[in-house]
Amino acid sequence: MDVQFITTSRARIDSLPVVNGQLIYLFDENMSYYDMNNVRNPVSSVREVNGLPQTGYPEFLYVDTSTTPRNTYVWNSTTEEFERVGDHPTVLVDTLQAGDSSLTFEDSAITTNSTFDIYASVVGFYYTSSTVATGSLTLTFPVQSSDVSIKVIIT
Repeated sequence: MDVQFITTSRARIDSLPVVNGQLIYLFDENMSYYDMNNVRNPVSSVREVNGLPQTGYPEFLYVDTSTTPRNTYVWNSTTEEFERVGDHPTVLVDTLQAGDSSLTFEDSAITTNSTFDIYASVVGFYYTSSTVATGSLTLTFPVQSSDVSIKVIIT
């Protein structure tokens, strides 16, 4: 099953059709849902595990950190088995300190074939260049007079 990550609001979630494989995050309520077996299910917790436990809870998403990329599973209480719902993106956050012009992220999820979504806490602030190697992403930015939070989502 291919997973599609969607961010929306409480006011708009009812307008989204149920499509198996969707992971939906409500930014205004810090709440998540997943669509599986033609039903929208609430997520009460995301659990990072190193290998899957013997049993699970249907309202949890399980992210297996022993795999690269990190596989995401839900517990199917009907079949009493875990079902893989896709690859969980790796999210890295760091701060570009005032006066600095580069920031290096290191993680095993970073490869030369990875896709990166990069966000900054300052509107209109973009990186000027990037260097990717296995396990490392270095971003270069214009020098700022204050700290800037940088988030990288790796898929």
